Amino acid sequence: MTVTRRIKRRSVSDEEPLVKADKTDGKAQVEVQLVDALTPIIFGILLRLIAFAYFKEYLQDHVGFTSPWTSFRRLKDAISLWDQNGSLYADKYHGVPWIAIAFYPFLSYEYFLRVLFIAFDVVGSIFLFWSGPKVFKDKDEASEGSKRMLTMYLLNPLTIGVCVGMNLSSLLNMILCIGFYCLVHRQLCLATIAVCIAAQLNIYYIQLIFPIIAARLTIQSREKFSYSLTAKHLGFKLAAFAVLYSSNFVVSNWREVIKGNIGFFFSLEDYTPNMGMYWYLFSLIFVQYRSFFLAILHFLAFVHVLPVYRVFWVVPTGMWIIFLQLITVLSSYPSYAEFCVFLPLLTTIKSRKNFSVFFYFLATLISLACSSSLITLQQWVQTGSGNANFFFGSVMAYLIGQAFLLRFTLKSLVDGIFYTSEFYKAEEYPEFRFTNVPILKKSNM
Repeated sequence: MTVTRRIKRRSVSDEEPLVKADKTDGKAQVEVQLVDALTPIIFGILLRLIAFAYFKEYLQDHVGFTSPWTSFRRLKDAISLWDQNGSLYADKYHGVPWIAIAFYPFLSYEYFLRVLFIAFDVVGSIFLFWSGPKVFKDKDEASEGSKRMLTMYLLNPLTIGVCVGMNLSSLLNMILCIGFYCLVHRQLCLATIAVCIAAQLNIYYIQLIFPIIAARLTIQSREKFSYSLTAKHLGFKLAAFAVLYSSNFVVSNWREVIKGNIGFFFSLEDYTPNMGMYWYLFSLIFVQYRSFFLAILHFLAFVHVLPVYRVFWVVPTGMWIIFLQLITVLSSYPSYAEFCVFLPLLTTIKSRKNFSVFFYFLATLISLACSSSLITLQQWVQTGSGNANFFFGSVMAYLIGQAFLLRFTLKSLVDGIFYTSEFYKAEEYPEFRFTNVPILKKSNM
């Protein structure tokens, strides 16, 4: 294939770069006061207390707000077996042992657990709020943007449902928010620890070590990509994850931990319905050639890591958002919790065009998919007036909305990287495309 150039004039609206350089300059950083965000924090706490009083049982039973990975009920059953000298993995628990140790003293205190899960959401939103000054450079923009991220996370109905359903993803999302805060503040060792802990709760989040490596590269090698530095830091971070993961072997037998946790991740033996597609594919479609399709789907879940890292290494925060969105779409046992953690971060991405109509369409699609999943699940499980296809249709609409959001993020970041790089400092900049296969094509929206 041949590469051609097409010259495109620079418009007035294109003068401001889409994505600002992901580096800290010598100017004083903008400060935000937590007191400015007390209203959404208090309101979010009140909403959770009301939901705990009236909707706790329903939300704990809904598969959109929990998953086999992060079910708190499965954790309680596993701890009961463990308390009777049984194995943590004798029933349906697939998490790591240190989670059981952490929650063991509090299982008999129901109201304390409610406060604890509310605290997970509040702490996570506060760390998102404190990340704002590093993401938004302008003073007014930093104040409004920080408050917007906190509000979108804390007052999101799906986040409230995940919290009230006592999904362990509330703890996972808090750790990811802390990791994002450490990433933007260049506290990369703490960010690595946060990602390694998050990866023990959900192995897919091991991909987030690549934005941390990219942040280290932007500090050490400036504008030059280095494969040697990448390999070195990747080895260090994988070793850190191995050390933290091996601490679980002190609590439980290493064979049981690997088989019940990582083995379950690769085998996908649980067909409990969730907001992903794997349960439907392997229970109703890929029955005969299960091993082949299992390998293909796991390959698709990780094949994008190196290409995304190579292209977006100059914007580590943007890469962080991309990986969160890819995990939402390609995870084997997702819930609404994965969507809640990256939605506030989308406000940090600037676009060259007005996407109001596009976002209205996406908001409507995702809202209808989430609400219809409540109805179709009840029709399938309780009333019997529907079947699995109805619920899976809602799941597919939800995943299509996530795919559109991912497309917007990729398009915006690609525009920002290519149109603000040193190669395009001229008055006119080219738009590259392969013959008959447009790439980096400007959207007509």
